[in-house]
Amino acid sequence: IRRDLPTKISWIVGLDIGFQEDLSGRESTHFWYTANALISYPVAKACRMAVRAERYEDADASLIGPDFSAWAGSVNFDYQPAPQVALRFEVKYLYSDLSVRAEQSQLMLTTSIAAEIGR
Repeated sequence: IRRDLPTKISWIVGLDIGFQEDLSGRESTHFWYTANALISYPVAKACRMAVRAERYEDADASLIGPDFSAWAGSVNFDYQPAPQVALRFEVKYLYSDLSVRAEQSQLMLTTSIAAEIGR
């Protein structure tokens, strides 16, 4: 291990749960949730790599419809060339475990840039 690199592994475990009243006039409540886990590790002074697993369930189509349920996994590489700028390159695999979907899986490559302007 190089002395100039931080050796700390970061991790996050998250859970979001939502309830929504049915607006169609029926007396029922819709439920959705998303769960995720992320592990991140510094690979160079301004670079980090991370892996993430996610689960999303919205059987009542509260936010995404109709009847959405999916698993996802991703690997990303973050590069911070300056304190105010961050770049991310991510490969993500999304799988819907519902047979009603015509396209049950997707492999995506995304990039993003974030910049802090002013303070």
